[in-house]
Amino acid sequence: MKSIFTFIKSIAILLLISSTVFAQADNCSATFVVENNGYVRSAPITGTYYSLILTNNGPSDDTYNLVYLNDNTASLKNPDDSSSENNVNLLGTFLNTSKSVIKSVFIRAGENVGLFLAIKVPASTGYDLWSTSKISAISNKCSSYQVDATLHTIVIDVSEY
Repeated sequence: MKSIFTFIKSIAILLLISSTVFAQADNCSATFVVENNGYVRSAPITGTYYSLILTNNGPSDDTYNLVYLNDNTASLKNPDDSSSENNVNLLGTFLNTSKSVIKSVFIRAGENVGLFLAIKVPASTGYDLWSTSKISAISNKCSSYQVDATLHTIVIDVSEY
């Protein structure tokens, strides 16, 4: 009789833990946007900055891991409708408002944080070439939850302007 009670108690605890994990996943919510809808930018060879806002819309505090990826898939189109076949890879680094490098950011529930994405153009990169990149903020609280934004950067020769 005691072993049945222990078994039932173990099942109840397991169900409680499982429902807590699922409830956490359902409660994660965030937005990741570029200020002033600046998803398309030009960058001289010296680089540029994207100004970003990450908002925790969930009911609890969370830490988000930040990821930058070049996403120059040949099947995609650039903002000017050109093929992305010749797109270039740029380097991206997240910075806080003090311009210190960051890999993650803690945000209280219902609040937002401003940050920057510094784009560096490799020295051998040609001009008038596009790059498409994807930025992601991945929740620590809900590991399968992330928010993404797509950025388009064209490398320009400032001497032409």
